[in-house]
Amino acid sequence: MFRSLKLLGGSALALALLLVMASVPATAAQAERQIDCGVAVTNDGVVITRVTVGNVVVPCMAAPGPPDGRGPYQSAPPFQADDDWLQNVTIYLFNRTNKTIVWAGVQIGFPQTGDGRSPATPQHTYNITVGRRPAVANFSPRTGQPMPLHDIPLSFAGGRTQAIRLSEYIDQIRYTIQDALFAPVTSIRINPAYFIFDDGMSWSPGGHFATPDQEHPGKWKPMPHDYFPGNVHANWPPDRIGIDRK
Repeated sequence: MFRSLKLLGGSALALALLLVMASVPATAAQAERQIDCGVAVTNDGVVITRVTVGNVVVPCMAAPGPPDGRGPYQSAPPFQADDDWLQNVTIYLFNRTNKTIVWAGVQIGFPQTGDGRSPATPQHTYNITVGRRPAVANFSPRTGQPMPLHDIPLSFAGGRTQAIRLSEYIDQIRYTIQDALFAPVTSIRINPAYFIFDDGMSWSPGGHFATPDQEHPGKWKPMPHDYFPGNVHANWPPDRIGIDRK
């Protein structure tokens, strides 16, 4: 009888331990992740000042690079994060110009789907757009006709920061890559792609600044190569821009 009671007590203790273990939330596995923000150059109108995963600032670019952008490029080092890290990413953009941005486009690339260097290895991307194009710059490049205006207005002033939170787009992002990526996302490429100011002027990396061609709606006239609206030497390099400027 005493033996039976002892076994019963041991079983009860084991059951209690199992219940306690079940009540403790499982910790998600940490693994290496990587974010590539490219290399900024001094005539960039918009730069990425930092990227966070949750409340943690993570490496994004190794160095701003030389003014001509032709120096050696080194990818940002990896960091540790859970499998759900992507939805916790926030991108902080800084407007280096003296103009107000009213429409912004940021491209998120997924290197696991391809390097994008040839038609044989295309890279899946997701394009985030924020704001509303001004009427003077809202013509279709294909037809020259006005495009619908139904986006939420944006006022991203010069010398200010704009946060882009991937949590607001995560469902669309997952849908975009679901047929090309069957494993957890381990790396992304962030490209500040295209920006339009309140007067209709635009800026894109490599394409520099341009104004709408009034004679050919939907087309653009490039500004001189050295044109920059504001002080090109101010707020540089990106990693020295105060992170509390919003």
